[in-house]
Amino acid sequence: MIRDAEIITTDVLVIGGGGSASRAAIAADNEGAVVHMVVKGLFGHSGCTPVALGGFAAAFGHADPRDNWKEHLKDSCIGGGMINNQDLLEVLCKNAPSRFRELESYGSVFDRDSNQNYYQRQLGGHSFPRTCTSADRTGGEMMKGLTYEVYRREISVLQDCMAITLLKEEQTNRVVGCLCYDIKRGQFLIFKSKSVILTSGGCGQVFKFCFAPYQKAGDSNRMALEAGAELVDIELFQFHPTGYIQPEGIAGQSISEGVRGEGGRLYNALGERFMERYNPQQLELACRDYVSRCIYFEVKEGRGVDDKAVYLSVTHVPDQIVDQRLPAMLGRGLNYKIDIRTDPMYIYPSSHYQNGGIRVDTSWKTGVEYLYAAGESAGGIHGGNRLGSNSLPDLLVSGKIAGENASLAALGDYKSVDMTNFRKEIERAAEYVDDIVGQDNGVNPISTRNEIKALVWDNVGIARSKESLTHALNVLEDMKVNRLPRIGDRGRSAYNTEFMEALDVRSLIVSGECMARGALMREESRCGHFREDFPVPKDEWTANIVTSMDKEGAYQLKKIPVVQTHLKTEDVEMPIFPVCGMEPTPCEG
Repeated sequence: MIRDAEIITTDVLVIGGGGSASRAAIAADNEGAVVHMVVKGLFGHSGCTPVALGGFAAAFGHADPRDNWKEHLKDSCIGGGMINNQDLLEVLCKNAPSRFRELESYGSVFDRDSNQNYYQRQLGGHSFPRTCTSADRTGGEMMKGLTYEVYRREISVLQDCMAITLLKEEQTNRVVGCLCYDIKRGQFLIFKSKSVILTSGGCGQVFKFCFAPYQKAGDSNRMALEAGAELVDIELFQFHPTGYIQPEGIAGQSISEGVRGEGGRLYNALGERFMERYNPQQLELACRDYVSRCIYFEVKEGRGVDDKAVYLSVTHVPDQIVDQRLPAMLGRGLNYKIDIRTDPMYIYPSSHYQNGGIRVDTSWKTGVEYLYAAGESAGGIHGGNRLGSNSLPDLLVSGKIAGENASLAALGDYKSVDMTNFRKEIERAAEYVDDIVGQDNGVNPISTRNEIKALVWDNVGIARSKESLTHALNVLEDMKVNRLPRIGDRGRSAYNTEFMEALDVRSLIVSGECMARGALMREESRCGHFREDFPVPKDEWTANIVTSMDKEGAYQLKKIPVVQTHLKTEDVEMPIFPVCGMEPTPCEG
């Protein structure tokens, strides 16, 4: 079927359907390129952007005139443990306001104050209120405008279509297309594309408890590595401090950081507002990684509610504020008979965001020719921890730049593809799929997926150690050797969930293994990476870890210097690092 599949020719292929994918497609179309989008789910409604809650960070200075892009960069560097790529971060902070304004030209509507300036909310880690909002449904409002603009431009969108593997011309080290699976028709498609942009998000589904939609299995990570690109700091995953634990119907779902931004407080089982002990200055508005670890310690040391949670309360906040600024959170609670205006929420951290990702330069180009990455798929910009509301500007800034550069490369001095090589790549892709689904029906991919998620949550989650990471790597290696070749498959029928799950399992194993290997190498604790056997940051690990895959599928890890073009580590005061015990302990560096 693959060898005889339909071949679609395009200038720019965008793999993904969220905010960065949409903005990349718009930018490429604006340059005159023929653009196709391949979306794993329903365009405009799948992925993370439509459900992003907190807001969009942009240093307009409306709430405080002292704010500017340099302050935004400084806050982001401190929050990221000083291992952000500051060249990438400068681009983000400078361009965020412009990218936000243009959303209104697409049809999005955002909150304004009495002077008709943008309303800006205070979120964790930011020195000034700089988070623009549309109540607590900002991502959804943003996605409405982007979706309208994509359709207005009549950009080709293939929904319910999975990208499987990139096609590459080895002699020129460039991508030349992608093999995809049309879920609705049960057929394969081959894209012959001059440029490819990976924008399918991170690997949140590798964890048992996660906010990520079901489709986010780390496909971009896997395809990039297999094509010869590198990952950076993939071990640095963000755990959001406030995820529902109960009621069961919404367990694991996120509670917007806007709840804490509007005055929400955290309490342990003793009724203590415990953030007063750890960070009396920022309290609940400390960075996400910091608050998550404090909650972890409270529960571990026996001060958790029912030994598994803490309370998040806005019962002291005026009802009018909750009604106007937190309608989504209020409505979700009421659907499950919880009125957050009168009752506290029962919460614990959950996996939220892939801080690391595909290594890119300031054109958002990877180390492979004609291959770009944007949004959560791209790494380096957030360092060890992404500040709340930095994701949405990242999507638009990186998406626009990747789309522009991918189209310029495709429309420039492009050498035609060697069709003999292209046919060989199609043959390789066919063999790749045969290897994924195996030859018998002995292994259920859904049960394997659930085992991976539980394994990674328990051993590569909030707290890590050499013992837990080694155990995870051993189990994942066993899965690769003894399970992947025996994944069951019912054929190529439409909506073949076993085949789709088999593809996801491959991506989950790649991301889980890379994360565990990086976490084992990084012998310190920093931001979202907490090693119980190395519980504080170390100066020598103010560095990035780069992961690559050789032609035999083995991983190579190396430590590289951080790009610090604006701020040096010694020039900033880092927050005290929370460790186990009643009192926080200063870090080494």
